[in-house]
Amino acid sequence: MDAFDRLGIAPQFWVDQSRVQAAYLAAVARVHPDLARGDPDAAARSAELNDALATLMDDERRARAIIHRFWGTEALAGRELPDGFLVDIMGIREEAESDLASGGGAALVRWRERAGAMRAERMGEVGRLIDELTEARTAGEASPREAELLREVREQLNAWRYVERMLEQIEPGAGTTP
Repeated sequence: MDAFDRLGIAPQFWVDQSRVQAAYLAAVARVHPDLARGDPDAAARSAELNDALATLMDDERRARAIIHRFWGTEALAGRELPDGFLVDIMGIREEAESDLASGGGAALVRWRERAGAMRAERMGEVGRLIDELTEARTAGEASPREAELLREVREQLNAWRYVERMLEQIEPGAGTTP
């Protein structure tokens, strides 16, 4: 069972977080150790539900869970990045470091917004690619572009991690998907 199965949520990237939360609350109420007295596995099942909630509420973890579910962990292996991304991100980080060193609070706000926009761009692209991949898979067919799409989503997820690290360095504690 994966996070989607544990909470009874369809495996898709774009989820209604209030629906995920409601599914979690309903599921945890059935297995919570305080309510399921006498069940020796209640604590373990409760912990699994907590992890499922954390996975489905985090955009990046949810993306990885979908890929893992349909294509396995090997589909996420590799450190490829989109063409030109590494050079671009190095320049952006250098610019950010210089601006933040001399720009104070206003610079922090600008870079927080810019990094947030970069995060949203990567998330949107990952969502689009996963939608294309899962539509064919849930219909019981394999996409003729499956290998190419998996490579692209892996590249986007790897780029996303770079953006998250940049956010963390700009402002410690900010490098996690909201």
